[in-house]
Amino acid sequence: MYKVDIMSCVSDPLLIEEDVFNLWLAGLTVDQAVDMRYKKDSSCSSFDRTIVTLDTEDQYQTFCLLEPLLRKPPALASSPVVNMPFITDTLLQQYYSLDAEVARELVGRGQKMTAKLRKDLDTISDKTGIPMKSCLRQYDNIKRIYKEVDEKDGKVSQNIQRYYGLSPALCQQYAAIIYIVDNRIDVAPRK
Repeated sequence: MYKVDIMSCVSDPLLIEEDVFNLWLAGLTVDQAVDMRYKKDSSCSSFDRTIVTLDTEDQYQTFCLLEPLLRKPPALASSPVVNMPFITDTLLQQYYSLDAEVARELVGRGQKMTAKLRKDLDTISDKTGIPMKSCLRQYDNIKRIYKEVDEKDGKVSQNIQRYYGLSPALCQQYAAIIYIVDNRIDVAPRK
């Protein structure tokens, strides 16, 4: 006979800790995130490490379940899972945020977003010091937005705003990236 321990926690509305979400977006492992939570949040020190680890694991699992919805903002907006618009907006802005160093490396060589570039993400991660998971998310986001709005009529930034609901500043960043990729402009730093 097998013994199985199951822990379950259900919350309605969905509880999301923005700090933990940012650690997940940064590509940190659960253990790294727990360490960061102890360093940054003095209230964590009053809890047993096991509790903080379980909470972080739970949050990470929630984020993994939400990720397919974050990739398709109209699905997220109509989802009963996240029924609070301000949370939805915050999650989208953070999920589609860009690290300047990663974005520059991704589009800097004047090449298209190809599978070869995707294979080079480990090099980009090493060069920028940004975890591979975060580089991969940014690459996928750029490629997804590029495919969605390229060849559509109208201003690129407005098309991004319409479909993804991102802030005007973030839409401008993605529009600039799309312009650079489309025109194969080399923006790599010179030595």
